[in-house]
Amino acid sequence: MQTDYKKNCLDIIRLIAAMQVLFGHLVWHFELGENFHFFKIIETVSTFLPGKGVVIFFAISGFFAMSSLGKTNATGGYWKKKFLRIYPELWLAFVINTILIFSLYSVAPSGKDLLLYIVTQVTIFQFYTGDWLRGFGVGTPNGALWTITVTIQFYVIVYFLYKISLRWRFKYWLILLACSIAMAVLCANLSFLSEIVRKLIGVSLIPYFYIFLVGVITFKFKDLILPLIRKYLFLIGLLYIVIKFLAIYVFPNIKLGINYDVFSSLLLSLFVLGIGFSFGQRRLKYEISYSIFLWHMIICNIFVEMSKKYSLPLSNYGIIFMVMTFLLVLPFGVLSCKFGKCVIKRFEL
Repeated sequence: MQTDYKKNCLDIIRLIAAMQVLFGHLVWHFELGENFHFFKIIETVSTFLPGKGVVIFFAISGFFAMSSLGKTNATGGYWKKKFLRIYPELWLAFVINTILIFSLYSVAPSGKDLLLYIVTQVTIFQFYTGDWLRGFGVGTPNGALWTITVTIQFYVIVYFLYKISLRWRFKYWLILLACSIAMAVLCANLSFLSEIVRKLIGVSLIPYFYIFLVGVITFKFKDLILPLIRKYLFLIGLLYIVIKFLAIYVFPNIKLGINYDVFSSLLLSLFVLGIGFSFGQRRLKYEISYSIFLWHMIICNIFVEMSKKYSLPLSNYGIIFMVMTFLLVLPFGVLSCKFGKCVIKRFEL
């Protein structure tokens, strides 16, 4: 029996993952975990949601990338579709963010610094922050966007992988997954390299490719894998909690990946994909997870900058800033999503 992969609730899961990212960043940057006991508890619990949703995004991106390639390969529309999905909203956020930075921040960049800022933020190097911007907000113009760098690398690699893997059997995919896991562990244990090299590795696809591959493999063999995941969903979830607990509290000095340990990330990816196909088709009118990702740190930076500029201690105003960020990011997300859809419709005509 074939699996209808369109009947899923992954839109809702992506939204939850985006809210995890948003919540985790606000707790950290508004120092809520330091000043409020409730948020300390939440912060502890959130350690079991690695990356506050990033792993979830990567796994789902892997799944739908293969779906997209299958639909657009014959027409050559893959690159256009990915470009229109990412860059119109990204550039809108960049323009608004730049206006806000120059309105609130007193340090002016040199011509070279300004050019570097523009080029890196509108291309694929969003992880770069010039020294002139280190005093603004939390120290980066939009720190969450390093994941865009990684995701775009994946979209490029998976295009060529799709071409050469059409006749691959399941075992070849497992070999590739095993190699990717080994590379992720290796990347986490390169302390002999310089700091700049290790940072560049940390924003490359290499340490995270295995997460995307879970989604890719699940799509390629969905009729085999999805029923198995759904059947053993509770067991996968339980194993994830146990392994994550061991990684955090029992073997914290063993480095099994950059940012995320490989075993719990594999299990979480499978668990999320299983959940996504367990409740039928549940679509959202506005799929704003990407928009939330783009805008939340822009708004967070504004409040952090205001706290410094007007001497508003985060111990007193952190919760207010958090509520205001939530109230602002949702309408910004909807408007941004609408803008992205308008651009897509315009260029798909």
